[in-house]
Amino acid sequence: MWLFFDNEAGIKYKKAEIQRFLAGSASILTLQYNSKDIDTIRTGCKLAFRYKARDYWLNIMKFEKQGFKVEITACSLHLEMNNEERGAHKPDKAMSFAEYLAYYDPEHSVTLGINQVSDKKIKLEWTSTDTILARLFSIATALTQSLNLLQN
Repeated sequence: MWLFFDNEAGIKYKKAEIQRFLAGSASILTLQYNSKDIDTIRTGCKLAFRYKARDYWLNIMKFEKQGFKVEITACSLHLEMNNEERGAHKPDKAMSFAEYLAYYDPEHSVTLGINQVSDKKIKLEWTSTDTILARLFSIATALTQSLNLLQN
């Protein structure tokens, strides 16, 4: 379910605070509104809006309701990768960054943009549990590259 702040049927919010970090590529939004305005929002819903010439796509991670007052906390989809974990992994063959990304993000929630190491393949092994985001940064580090997460 997608809810848009900029349409007539969107959330009539009372207070909003957005925090951007990871060099502006990830965000957390805290939003307060009255539940009588709209009551179909729940954890797992998606929010999309434009603010200061920038598009945001967020996932509602926390939903609190007291009477008619509702407060939600939504995180950019990149931060959702910080909540999902993957166990030990030892691939059978050397893999490119694109192949690792496809393995760790089977839903394809992340689009690979500029890949300066598309011709490099490496074989890595993880013996413990990590978040998807940690794995992606680990792969980038092993390839001596930086990883820049942007919302489009």
